[in-house]
Amino acid sequence: MLSALSQAGLTDFCLQYFQTPGLAEAELERDVGASIRRIHFGASGEGQALLGRPVFGAVEPDRGFVGDLVEPSSPPEWWHEADMGYCTAEFTRTGFRGGLNWYRNMKRSWELLTPWRGQVIRQPSMFIAGASDDVLKFPSSKPQIENFRKTLPGLRGCQILEGAGHWIPTLRAAVSPLQSRCCTTRRTQVLAFVAPCSCAQGSATGLSNSAQRLTNCAAGGAARLIAICPELPLLQRLRAIDPRAS
Repeated sequence: MLSALSQAGLTDFCLQYFQTPGLAEAELERDVGASIRRIHFGASGEGQALLGRPVFGAVEPDRGFVGDLVEPSSPPEWWHEADMGYCTAEFTRTGFRGGLNWYRNMKRSWELLTPWRGQVIRQPSMFIAGASDDVLKFPSSKPQIENFRKTLPGLRGCQILEGAGHWIPTLRAAVSPLQSRCCTTRRTQVLAFVAPCSCAQGSATGLSNSAQRLTNCAAGGAARLIAICPELPLLQRLRAIDPRAS
């Protein structure tokens, strides 16, 4: 991804902005609560409609990542102050370096995964994303989704939810019937949960709900849970509920 951006002559994409240690941390940690609220709302369907531009796109040097983002004038239906408070407290305690380091290790992660390049995922799986998610606008997203029948032969469905943005576990917590469907068809198989999500942000309630739903699938007969997702808080919550999660 980083190489493709450079080859295209781009130098101001958010992934590139995140590469310099300390730069994004200084901006986001200046007001942790405002950063959390702006990023959550800006990347939601409502936020995208209000902003009219990508959140995960170009970063103006004098504005930073959150400089042009706004907080909601009134809380959307999915908004939970407890979640925002939890995230604010945690990132105030830890800073944003851990999450940002995921982006700084994209090349290393790509190299470490080389032995599995081209390996298909045969376990029952389902892809769920928001139609307003900026990630779906990346050039590689459409061909990757169109190729799911080859890369995910156990795919039980590909759900693009209208009006939803990036934070699906929080924005559309009621998708549990979709999640359940992918693990009730083959009870003796491993359940693979595939979702676009970010390790830099997380929702306490949303992640807990997702973890509980997946565990309910396991209780229905799935032999093992696999979270195919770089969201460490989700994986930790899965393991807290079911040690078999990996």
